[in-house]
Amino acid sequence: MPHEVAAACAGAAVEALRNVRHAGAAHVAVRLDGDHRGLELTVADDGRGFAPGRVRRAALGLRDSVVRRMAEVGGSADVRSRPGHGTTVCLRWSAPAPDAHGGMTARPRRQQEVLRAAVGDVRGPLAAVCLPYLVVMAAVAVFQTVGTPVLSGHLLWYLALATATCVLIRRADRRIGGRVALPLLAVAVVGAVSCLPVLPAEAVADYRSWPIGAVTPLLTLLVIVRPVRQTVLALACEEVGILVLTAVDPPGSGSTASAVVMVLPAMLSPATGVVMGLVIRRTLVALGGAVLDAHHHRTAVVAAESAARAGAEQHRRRLREIDAQIVPFLRAVAAGDAPDPAAVRTRADRLARSVRDELHLPGVLDGPLRDLVGRAREAGCEVTVHARAGDGAPPVDTPARAALLRAVLTAALADRGSLEELVLGVQDGPEGPAVSLVAMPGDPRRAAALRAALEGTPHTLEDSADLTWAEAVLPE
Repeated sequence: MPHEVAAACAGAAVEALRNVRHAGAAHVAVRLDGDHRGLELTVADDGRGFAPGRVRRAALGLRDSVVRRMAEVGGSADVRSRPGHGTTVCLRWSAPAPDAHGGMTARPRRQQEVLRAAVGDVRGPLAAVCLPYLVVMAAVAVFQTVGTPVLSGHLLWYLALATATCVLIRRADRRIGGRVALPLLAVAVVGAVSCLPVLPAEAVADYRSWPIGAVTPLLTLLVIVRPVRQTVLALACEEVGILVLTAVDPPGSGSTASAVVMVLPAMLSPATGVVMGLVIRRTLVALGGAVLDAHHHRTAVVAAESAARAGAEQHRRRLREIDAQIVPFLRAVAAGDAPDPAAVRTRADRLARSVRDELHLPGVLDGPLRDLVGRAREAGCEVTVHARAGDGAPPVDTPARAALLRAVLTAALADRGSLEELVLGVQDGPEGPAVSLVAMPGDPRRAAALRAALEGTPHTLEDSADLTWAEAVLPE
């Protein structure tokens, strides 16, 4: 992880845990999932909970210390809570992926993610759009049913539909699945159209045909949070049903044009809700996309800056390690404390080889392994380390790869008695960077040690009297 991302996640998690102390919780669970491509960190407690919409604006704890921290590094924070049901804080961050031109490209965005980026908790805006219409339509439904008892069944239908719409609004911060939305759309359309056969033909032009417009809040809601084609198809089915039924029993005795004029307001009522929902959806998607683009750009900048700092620090660390090997030797030679010239040349040659190893595989050879390679060379073994990587990228750029290379080299050098030559190479392959090792002559014990070091990693290993050969793809 980039340093800034790790720091932001840690700080946000600490703030979430600090809030647990005030929640009266008996248990708290912290779960971290992910890899270098992204993470999800969840802090969940079973405390008293709260209503997020009623939190004072001055209470900046969760909003400022959690949500803002994640937003600044291109991540997101989702705080879910209900009175009596605890609180869950979910922190997410995804690394931008490199595109074909070497830049950074964002991963595909989910509908809920875009809406959340635009308005935070989408339930508030949806309630503001849909609930007033539901209340007004409820009053119209009750009043018209008193005067038209034949619509009593549709009143019950509307109460069920309004209840379902409220439930969907309450759950709009999560994904609303097709198994819920599609049956509701079918029930809404059938209920709306079925009022026409039980009413007089001219009722389509007045409020007695209220069930036709009663589906508007549900259509408005679903066209925002569900794929557009589903709601538009439901609207089309309703409009076709109205046209067919009014064609069978036209309102009034005038011309076709007058009949269309009488039916048009009823048809426009649900269509207006869908159009309004489409406008809201487009606005939210545009705003959410802009916010996510800003987060994505911020993430790319943070990752690049962090990588540059990490590279510079690694370079300084390598220089310090090389200095720790070479400077004492040079001081001893300069002070005249060195042994005979042959020993000086041997020590200088060992240091030179060690520096070349470090240049080929920076950060892989730690102190103990460097000494192990040096002792093998002093014992007469020819040890060669080389690496080739494309685009100037470091051949070993993750801790997992460095750990595997250390394990392989240590296993190969564990028994130096019969080892005459050892070649360790890292090169780009079709499946990514790969390590290859050749040890001569072959040795069954060395082959067994290498097999144990490569366990869990896809590899090829062969052993004969002449040589032991192993090859494996380096892990991510």
